[in-house]
Amino acid sequence: MVLLSLPKMQQHFEFEYQTKVDGEIILHLYDKGGIEQTICMLDGVFAFVLLDTANKKVFLGRDTYGVRPLFKAMTEDGFLAVCSEAKGNNKFFYRFSLLSWLYVFF
Repeated sequence: MVLLSLPKMQQHFEFEYQTKVDGEIILHLYDKGGIEQTICMLDGVFAFVLLDTANKKVFLGRDTYGVRPLFKAMTEDGFLAVCSEAKGNNKFFYRFSLLSWLYVFF
């Protein structure tokens, strides 16, 4: 994950960071303003899975150009598998779809 807007956002929001990982800002942005605000502020190459256990939601996102691909597979009984390569899901699932800005609600 490479977020080009990261330094600017870190200065602007002044969140308290636990790590030096680019993806941590996604958690802070989501907590502050929800998924719509979060995805609008991301600029760079990335793919992420955000699990909101309190609201029983799973959000999957990737950069607009698909530099960091994201494939999902879901079984008929609702099991979700996510991988950066389609072959990672090959052993267990037979249906794949390339994601753009997609969020899945359970």
